[in-house]
Amino acid sequence: MKKILFSILLFSTLSCYAQQEMAPDFFSCGLRRVLNDSTHKVGFENKKGEMVLPAQYCLAERFVKKRCAVCVNAEWKDYSATDDVYESRWTGGKWGIIDKSGKYVKPCIYERSWNAEKACFQYVAPADSFYFTDKGKIVPIKK
Repeated sequence: MKKILFSILLFSTLSCYAQQEMAPDFFSCGLRRVLNDSTHKVGFENKKGEMVLPAQYCLAERFVKKRCAVCVNAEWKDYSATDDVYESRWTGGKWGIIDKSGKYVKPCIYERSWNAEKACFQYVAPADSFYFTDKGKIVPIKK
C-alpha cells in the first residue's frame, strides 16, 4: 500500500512539474521565466510583470544566486511524426551563464551534459569547462 501511495504521489508531482514548465513558473531571485508562444523563446519578468530580460533564449534554467544557465542558437524541430512524447523541441545550441541584468558571466560556447556523480550540469568547451552547481557556483573542471 505504501508503494502505491508513493507511486501516485511521485506521478502527480512529475505531472505538475511538466505542466509548470509550459507556463510562467515561480519566482527565483525576483525573476521568473516566461515563454513567448510565437517564438518558443524564454525571457524573464519581475514581480511587477515587467519583462526585464527579453525572450531571446532558446532554453533557460531558473536563477540561482543571481545566475542562470541559458541556451542560444538551438534549432526548433518538429518531432510530431516520430515522437509521441515530444511533438517539437529545441535541439543543439550552446550554453552559457548570465546574471540578473542579462550580462554574460560565461559566454554561450559550452556543450551541456548532466554529471550524475556531481548531481549537477557540466559545461564543456575546448579551452574551459565548469560545473554550475545547485548553489549557483561556477566550479572549474581541472584538466
